[in-house]
Amino acid sequence: MGQCPLMFAFELGANRRILEILIEAGGDVGAIDCEDGRTALHCAVEDDQLQVVEILLSRGCDVNPRNEDGRTPLHFACWLGSLHTVEILLGHNGIDANVVANNGDTPLHMAVRRRKYKVVCAMLKQDSVNLEIVNKEYRTPLLEAVRTVTSE
Repeated sequence: MGQCPLMFAFELGANRRILEILIEAGGDVGAIDCEDGRTALHCAVEDDQLQVVEILLSRGCDVNPRNEDGRTPLHFACWLGSLHTVEILLGHNGIDANVVANNGDTPLHMAVRRRKYKVVCAMLKQDSVNLEIVNKEYRTPLLEAVRTVTSE
């Protein structure tokens, strides 16, 4: 299957307590899914499981792991428009709000493209967010916003 026990349990819908027991028993919070490079944090963000995100971060998982496309959990949270998840990730020490995926997109590019305006506002409140990063389509987040609005 290519998954670690923690990710397998999570994807089967294990509750918070079961995940905590697995972690306490030595479950690797940073294990990578062999199929697509996702971690348990990626899965928790994709399923909007805030408590699981907090558990994983409190247990020392990497806040910036990349999947095979170079996307981090912050990319997914911005894509999905999960404001609370974005805020949790941005509040964690070591977060890289400017991490660039293989296609050149930052999390801000993704939030703008999907018109997740509350997430865009949360990202823009971060002093560290770089508005000048150009993706492989030669667009900054601002140019992406103009393109998105004019295509409506």
